Amino acid sequence: MPTARCWTEARRAVADTRALLAFRAASSTRRLRWALGGFVLVSLAAAVLPATAPGAGDSERAFDVLLLLPTTLVALLLVAVVSAVASGGGRELVAREAAAVHPISPTTDHLGALVLAPLNIAWLLQAWGLLAVTAYAVGPERLLPAQVGMVLWVALATAAAQVVAWCVEGVRRLPRGVAAVRAATRSWWPSRWACR
Repeated sequence: MPTARCWTEARRAVADTRALLAFRAASSTRRLRWALGGFVLVSLAAAVLPATAPGAGDSERAFDVLLLLPTTLVALLLVAVVSAVASGGGRELVAREAAAVHPISPTTDHLGALVLAPLNIAWLLQAWGLLAVTAYAVGPERLLPAQVGMVLWVALATAAAQVVAWCVEGVRRLPRGVAAVRAATRSWWPSRWACR
């Protein structure tokens, strides 16, 4: 099976996504710089400062936090999936009405959703919390390898959540797809958790 067409589409989608991001950023360049600067500053603070707290890495409390770290990893994945599914695949790069007159491929649309996923406040709070908990649990000695692993986990969980959301959106667009998705979520969602 030839893969040249697939690679050509992927390169074009990356170039189109870059152009669309530049188009969106052009209208608010100054605010965007402040927002990106704040994002980087808070992310670095969350990833480093808890490692300098008293008891970080070598106390009983740090060991307890380390034991709960896998649960935090799963929580981040679940929040990412629920957020992406609830937003219908997360297509925020270009509004659907504006995209009707522009030739934007589905690959570009999905790549843009993946790039913009960190703009979700639930995703941000979970990622910052995960970085902070990891920094406190491992302490300053093993901070860099642990945080590299956490950043890779956050990226993998975000990408996996987007794939799940796009699959659910694909099912939702089928004939009787909305009913199928509702039936699946009702059977998955226990009745005792239902809002009354």
